[in-house]
Amino acid sequence: MKKITMQELLPFIEEAFVNNKTFTIPITGTSMRPLLICGRDTVTLKRCTEKLKKGDLPLYRRKDGTFVLHRIVGFDKNGNYIMCGDNQFLKEYKIEDSQIIGVVTEITRNGKTFSVD
Repeated sequence: MKKITMQELLPFIEEAFVNNKTFTIPITGTSMRPLLICGRDTVTLKRCTEKLKKGDLPLYRRKDGTFVLHRIVGFDKNGNYIMCGDNQFLKEYKIEDSQIIGVVTEITRNGKTFSVD
């Protein structure tokens, strides 16, 4: 079975958001362990309609094109986001609102769905 990339999914995510719908994606990677585990968990995203807050889990696109789901751990003096994976210690700086694709509203684990609110 062909693996679908985030780049290929992006138009479908954007279409869902335009129609005020959510979009669910599986977790890949290890940067958000132990909260999110590859092969076990999925997250449901919604379009961002306001400034995100510390603790939120946005899906964003780095300037190099990489898609990342990390936690907001703070803000710089210009109001840009500071991000870090729960399983990482290096913070990522200068993430702008324009890079944010969506924010996690729900986590599904072993068939049970949990709100992040």
